Amino acid sequence: MEWFEIALVYILLPMILAGLWILPGTSAWELNLTTSSVFASPTTIWKTFASGYLHTSLWHLVNNVVGYWMLMAVIYPLVILAEWREEFFVTMGAYILAIPFFVGAFSLKLEADITAVGFSGFTSALVGFLIVVLFAAIHHEEDGPHPVWALGPGLLAIAGAVALMSYSTWYLATALTTVAILGVPGLVVTAVMVWSHDDLLAWGRSDYWLLYVVGMAVAFAVWLTGFFMTDPKTSTNTLGHFAGLVAGFGFPYWAFGLNPMTERLTSRFTG
Repeated sequence: MEWFEIALVYILLPMILAGLWILPGTSAWELNLTTSSVFASPTTIWKTFASGYLHTSLWHLVNNVVGYWMLMAVIYPLVILAEWREEFFVTMGAYILAIPFFVGAFSLKLEADITAVGFSGFTSALVGFLIVVLFAAIHHEEDGPHPVWALGPGLLAIAGAVALMSYSTWYLATALTTVAILGVPGLVVTAVMVWSHDDLLAWGRSDYWLLYVVGMAVAFAVWLTGFFMTDPKTSTNTLGHFAGLVAGFGFPYWAFGLNPMTERLTSRFTG
């Protein structure tokens, strides 16, 4: 791995975040949640984008940067193992441009006279990517399940997020319905994956088993802190975390998991 690549992955974004925190006057770029739409005006569009990279305090900044480093410490080795460099950089570019708008749109559902800022929606998106790239690495290196099977754990992660955050953001009845709609298919897909792969745990005998286990542990830890270990009395925006997770899983799963599989099946049946 080239030093330039290491700096690009691990240093560039944290430096930008730190620079924005030091830069005076950036509080004027914060998105107020009484705004009608993230696309209401050119100014609102800029505030929505910028708010995804601003922080209210040094602790807020450090917390998000450490979360980013924790995730990247396992994501990028998995990217190398899966030979997913191109997929990774395309995904990161899409996240940088789009995640603030997903987070902003979901955050407006709070309809509160407060501002929403922070990079935590982006780190939640990385949890979604980690689920997909973990499957990609195991599939490439151990001939394990294809990344298309990441749908099961992905749906379970999203359903679990809804369940954990329901006490502070949604009515319980609505949350239970949503959990069932997402969780039941997630369980079914996961069960079929386990049933259809006789040697599913072969990766446990791999030279890279520790990387896989740490990847799972980091994904779970960041997921848990984003949706459970939060206080509804604080300004923690779990809706923003949720938006990041959904978009963060959905894009790479569709682009690099589901879409290639669909193309392969189509070509098989069309000749």
